[in-house]
Amino acid sequence: MNNVEFLSFTETPNDRTMGIATIRFDRRFIFRFKINENPKGEGFFSNAPSLKIDDQYYPAFAFDSNFESDEVKKFVINNVKKILDEKKNALNTQFTTPSAPFFNSTAPQNQAEFSFPTDNVPF
Repeated sequence: MNNVEFLSFTETPNDRTMGIATIRFDRRFIFRFKINENPKGEGFFSNAPSLKIDDQYYPAFAFDSNFESDEVKKFVINNVKKILDEKKNALNTQFTTPSAPFFNSTAPQNQAEFSFPTDNVPF
């Protein structure tokens, strides 16, 4: 999608939504999408913010074309997945054990190697 630019994803840990994704459409319009977790906890989806009038909810904005709307939503979800995967990978690499051993690889082979010089010992 040449006319859509992904700007940011902001997590909202204390809210019902996972976060807010922001895009720039057609180099002029900035839209924000709510990112919600699927009810079964498998994946997530995006929705435009909505306005409640009486008992009805209406999207704050809508695309004239269903195809374009679906393409933009896919674009948003793919970019959010990318950000969350990068964050997950960063956390995984931060807490992995180092590949090199903590101790010197030349361990003592016999008791004599454990001996310490006793010169200048005060007791």
